[in-house]
Amino acid sequence: MDGLHEGSRTRWWAFSPTGVSGEKSAAGTIYCYNGYLDGYGCDPKRRTYAKPAAGVWELVVEARRTSPLWANPYALTASVS
Repeated sequence: MDGLHEGSRTRWWAFSPTGVSGEKSAAGTIYCYNGYLDGYGCDPKRRTYAKPAAGVWELVVEARRTSPLWANPYALTASVS
């Protein structure tokens, strides 16, 4: 994820084809916002999923209600290798 304004509190989640979140909350990703608690132990701009399930994944981008900015432009790029 790139293009966010400084101070923006924005994150993205990935949901597998079964509808289950690919995120591990134990790793702090439930708080993995750009500009919030220094990512809380994760990189809010990048994720890697080992052996991802085949099918359509849903990527959700959201901002915290405490984000100081109304307009949060972003660019989210995904790749499969």
